[in-house]
Amino acid sequence: MVTLVEAIVEPYNRTHDRYQSYYRNSISTYCSGHGIPFRETGSRFPRQLRFLYRVRASDRFRKLLPWLGTRMIDGIARTLGAARGPEHALGTYVFHSGKGDVKVCVDAQDSGDIEHKQVLEWSDIYFKTNFWPTREYPRKVMPMANLNPLVLSQMKFLREARNTPKEWDLFAFFRVWGGTDEVEGVEHNLALFETLARVKCKKKLLAFLVSGDIRAAAARLEKAGVPWTTEWMPLPELWDLAARSRLNVVRHGMHQCIPWRMTDILAMGGCPVLDYAATTRWHAPLEENVHYLNLGVPYRPSGAAPFDPDEVVDRVEDWIAHKTLIGDMEQATANYFDQHLSPENLGRYILEKACQAG
Repeated sequence: MVTLVEAIVEPYNRTHDRYQSYYRNSISTYCSGHGIPFRETGSRFPRQLRFLYRVRASDRFRKLLPWLGTRMIDGIARTLGAARGPEHALGTYVFHSGKGDVKVCVDAQDSGDIEHKQVLEWSDIYFKTNFWPTREYPRKVMPMANLNPLVLSQMKFLREARNTPKEWDLFAFFRVWGGTDEVEGVEHNLALFETLARVKCKKKLLAFLVSGDIRAAAARLEKAGVPWTTEWMPLPELWDLAARSRLNVVRHGMHQCIPWRMTDILAMGGCPVLDYAATTRWHAPLEENVHYLNLGVPYRPSGAAPFDPDEVVDRVEDWIAHKTLIGDMEQATANYFDQHLSPENLGRYILEKACQAG
């Protein structure tokens, strides 16, 4: 039985703190509900350092004190013990019990590679959020869901969104980028938008241009009748549109991982549509035609992989006509989130694995 859980934190390392937030909070939530002490170690002032980093990252603060302000905040943070180390997304935890300690890592990096071998050696269990079943990993490496920390504070809103009346048949908003250099995935994303524009339905498409030749990409999108922008859509607007849409396109992330947006759609009991079959595996595997639909538009770096746009258009129009299919998937995705991704249940899963390894 676990008697204490320690989360080793780096509260002034924004990437680490943000990427570990969902897992750390899930473990803490389960511990709180079952009388297991939970504490953060590695920093004497985690709350104060997180506050300082929020101030440092504030646009208003940077405009008020553009250079001196950042140095001043960093100086205060160092006084409180913050180390400005390299950004990373690895979290380490120690589960104490009468049988001994179990050391756990949650590697939330987008890449499927294990880049920090020393952390792997230190760990008894190594959860990998972007676990590729086609790769060979050491036996201690286990799959884990790749989860959006922004969902934590909006759980009630997203669950209530399950009852939102549908206004749109299809919604797609995503960055036009990808690959190792942010450019080699541009063609794939443009081809996706051009194909979706041909679907006969009530749809909402908006391309977010961030990489490559913006002017050329914009010209292609305009020719296809796809609106575009160079600014990120505010999150409340994004979630509102997603909740009011029957099909939500969630294309694979920059490193071909299942992206954070999948968490949002599952939480609101939506029907996610991936551009191609899921490449990475979560701790509770996502099943095609149960938890997501597959457009069948494969990815190929710096080019458009062969696919038949007519087949894709027909496939989407068939889904839209098949109301029972979408209704069943909405129920399945809501159940999946509640059973596997809610903080209480995710925390339970992690603790159970730690107990099995102890």
